[in-house]
Amino acid sequence: MSNRVDLDVTNEIMNLLNKKSILLPICFFAVVATTQAQGLRAPNNGPSAGIRAIETPVSSVSSVRSSDFIVAIVNLEPITNAEVHQRVRELKTRIQGPETNMPQSQLLRIALDQLIDEKAQLDLARMNGVQASDEEVAQGINNVSQQSGLDQERLKSQIQKDGLSWEAFKAQIRNQITLQKLREREVMNRIRPNDNEVQAFIRENEKKGGQQNISLAHILVVVPESANETKINALKTKAENALTRVRAGEEFARVAQEVSEATDARQGGNLGLRPVDRFPEIFVNAVLKINVGEVIGPLRTGAGWHILKLIDRQSGNDQDKMTTQTRARHILLKVKFNTNANTLRAQLSQIKQQIDRGAENFADMAKKYSEDGSADKGGDLGWANPGMFVPEFEEVMNRLAPGQISEPLTSRFGVHLIQVIERRQTPLSAREIQERARAALRESKLETAFEDWSRGVRGRAYVEYREEPQ
Repeated sequence: MSNRVDLDVTNEIMNLLNKKSILLPICFFAVVATTQAQGLRAPNNGPSAGIRAIETPVSSVSSVRSSDFIVAIVNLEPITNAEVHQRVRELKTRIQGPETNMPQSQLLRIALDQLIDEKAQLDLARMNGVQASDEEVAQGINNVSQQSGLDQERLKSQIQKDGLSWEAFKAQIRNQITLQKLREREVMNRIRPNDNEVQAFIRENEKKGGQQNISLAHILVVVPESANETKINALKTKAENALTRVRAGEEFARVAQEVSEATDARQGGNLGLRPVDRFPEIFVNAVLKINVGEVIGPLRTGAGWHILKLIDRQSGNDQDKMTTQTRARHILLKVKFNTNANTLRAQLSQIKQQIDRGAENFADMAKKYSEDGSADKGGDLGWANPGMFVPEFEEVMNRLAPGQISEPLTSRFGVHLIQVIERRQTPLSAREIQERARAALRESKLETAFEDWSRGVRGRAYVEYREEPQ
């Protein structure tokens, strides 16, 4: 299990807990720089007011398609009116704060600019042989499914309900992974802070006192998008009953396993220890005034009703100099030409059942079945710092409490069963502190670097705007 570039689309996609639609994440890569820190301000290099997509209502995709036409050409690739309105629809589900009442004309300009940037960048990716593999696309879809709390059939149904075909959704996932790989190569991998910058960053961070980290667990009662007020209230009552049980002394993890409809329910709803900016803002605000060990809720998000438990809160420079190490073991079955991931998941599910009922031991089963180099050690991966494993593996591992075993999960290496043995807090070495600071500094420089690169790609592209047909 080596450290690899993160190719999944989950981290940005899965602010989904705070959103209203599954479709909203599909365009996130194009707006990292232009919307994350600046709201949804329209870029200055957008089309003139006289060159625009037709302002038809976006509530009905079919009505948009009935008036479809080409609004722009980017390196011989057309952008249609339907594409622009689909993007506007996605933007509207994401807008928060002062931009909520943004005029339709401004949203149309933003949507068109995003699509132009993406088409230009996808053309550059094709010329450079950068593309997403079928395995990466499958993993991306699997991650969306897991993080949204919907199995793939329910996810497919929701996607189609939102007006997008499943094949179009897969194509968008493929495009976004391709764009991420291109941007990693062209932008992220070229940001190399020097030692002087790193030391200055560490000193400045010490003055600020560091970033707060919190550990949360949650219970999710899903509210279908089509639910009426009666159904919504009934589901709220279900969440309130779960909260009452926890406050009466029942173990939170047990209630989560029985009630929660999130994919982490089997792990007791544990979301792990993360910086506050990696949790939905509504979660962070809700737990600001409660003590460690307390619960709060129900909170309403686009996904449904949530009950939250604050497991831990850490802040200040001391935490910046500590890291959480995890010791885990796993069983890996590799996908071969004569097998598929579903078959391997079923095999690992049977193994898990045997271990759960005490008929077999995890280490023994790893020695017998695992196809990883750790098999001889009972699948033991040793003590690992954050970032040592591929993201799809580490994300599941981080949700497990010591002793817990995951459901089978698919990574780029195959299908895994993971058990966390133990965790510990350990001081970072001077070199590790520097590397953590270097990574944070790279992240802080990314927005400006991405904007510069994106403008350059667009500036070299051929862009032709089309007037709407008369």
